[in-house]
Amino acid sequence: KLKALRMLGYMDTALAQADQALVSIPGDPGLLLERAWIQTFKGNWVRALSDAQAASAGKPELGEALIVQGIAYREMRHWDNALAAFTKAGRLRPQDPAPALNCGRAYVEKGMFDDALTALNRCIALAPEGPEVYVLRGRAFAGKGTLSEAMRDFNHALKLKPLLVAAYIYRGDVLARSGQWEAAAKDAYT
Repeated sequence: KLKALRMLGYMDTALAQADQALVSIPGDPGLLLERAWIQTFKGNWVRALSDAQAASAGKPELGEALIVQGIAYREMRHWDNALAAFTKAGRLRPQDPAPALNCGRAYVEKGMFDDALTALNRCIALAPEGPEVYVLRGRAFAGKGTLSEAMRDFNHALKLKPLLVAAYIYRGDVLARSGQWEAAAKDAYT
């Protein structure tokens, strides 16, 4: 029920119900994890991290709790901690693309483009249908200056999800860097 409330956007209701449930069942790893997710949706990174750490302490094999920890660390710009959490989650959940996607995002944001490409290629191998991974990999290629590869990935992301705004923004940047001003302007106003 909490996850449904969260996914429908009823964060305050979900948080109140999670708090109430944790009074009845203190320390429950599943409830702590759900409250951690709710806190991430609300942008409460320190609280999300605390709940996710408590969920991990109660159930160390809970890889999803490590993903939430990594997201909270990444949003607080604690890159090494974020990458460590995502890497550990990847070891616990080797067939889940989420740890690789989040590692890739953290590496892109940190400017470590070769490491980002490694992580994002792993994510694509696990889940090739996600447009977000192609935007992130395109950003890594653009960061390395390999603009044709970046353009290929942005175009592929738009093929998968034609209204993906981030793909237009980053593709427009690559077009501008390539001197294609009119095409870049078109992407900026799409």
